[in-house]
This record gives sequence, C-alpha cells and structure tokens, in this order.
Amino acid sequence: MENTGTERFRRRDHLAVNALWIGVHFQDAALMAILVPALLLALAPKNHITVLAALSTLAAIATAIVPPVAGALSDRNRRRGGDRRIQTAVILAIDTLALVVMAQVSTIVALGAALVVATVALMSGSTVYQV
Repeated sequence: MENTGTERFRRRDHLAVNALWIGVHFQDAALMAILVPALLLALAPKNHITVLAALSTLAAIATAIVPPVAGALSDRNRRRGGDRRIQTAVILAIDTLALVVMAQVSTIVALGAALVVATVALMSGSTVYQV
C-alpha cells in the first residue's frame, strides 16, 4: 500500500512510540529523588548530603554532555547501516544492568559508577529512541 499521507496514526501506534517514555520518566524521577538518597543514608549516613550533591553534579554533567554525543554516534552508525532499534535495546539493557548493580553496591564509589553508567545509558537510549 502506498503511503499517501492520509493514513491515521492509530492509538496503538502512539502507545508503541511513547512506551519508552513511561519508564524513562519513572527512572528519571525516582533515581535522584528516592533511590540514591536512600542508598546514601545506608552507605554514608554522616555526610550523605555532601555525597548526594557530588553525585547529582556528576549525573547532571552526564545529562548535559551525553545527548549530542549519543546522537552523533547514532547518526554515524545509522549511515553505516546500523539499526537504531537494536542500539536502543542494547543501551537500555546496559541501563537495566547498572540499576541492578546499583541495588547491590556497598561503597560510594561503586554507587557513583553505577549511577553514571545508568545516567549515560538512559540519556543515550532516550536520544537514540527520539530519532
């Protein structure tokens, strides 16, 4: 069937296109507001506020830097025949793994590393998916 531009974008098409955003926003909202502070209370009860500020700064830097880099790499890979759906799936698998690791950390350094990996993966996945 030829695309004449008159086909409707069905409700299920909208749901499929926007399905990722539910998880992205859920993670984005809960990570720095709930999960990381709770972990820091267990890992660094005396200086959890200072550590939270440092980790928030690292996450904010990653959030600012990653999207243009991820977009450029995704475009480059796409020109070489890559599939953005596969890229998104791999990146989100890395994000999921980082979140699982984050739940098991026992040091602030491990928490910081897992947080940065999760943030970079989430921002990369979001950027690649948007295209």
